[in-house]
Amino acid sequence: MPGLGGRGRSGPLRPGVGGGRTAAVVAVIRHRVAVVRREIAAVRRGIAAVRRGIAVVRRGIAAVRRGAQLTGRMVRRTRTGPRKPPEAAQPSRIAILASMFFASSATWASATTS
Repeated sequence: MPGLGGRGRSGPLRPGVGGGRTAAVVAVIRHRVAVVRREIAAVRRGIAAVRRGIAVVRRGIAAVRRGAQLTGRMVRRTRTGPRKPPEAAQPSRIAILASMFFASSATWASATTS
């Protein structure tokens, strides 16, 4: 039995004489079982805490939705998963309008100053 001094076997070393598990070996096994039980209990507590956290977040989302309904706004996009970076998105309408405006004003300015 690792954790105990000796040959890794229990009982006396003379063959033919009984022995079985000594009290020390039984104590070591009991201790290990107790440690594992404590760890299992801790993991269960952690899982319960995560579940409570998820419930809190869900309540928050519901409250936001209710507030949006009251103010006449709609909650859009409740997407899960990776978000696309803004660079990958299409050029915004404002950017297109701005570029058109600057292009037209530049041509108008060059036409009027000449």
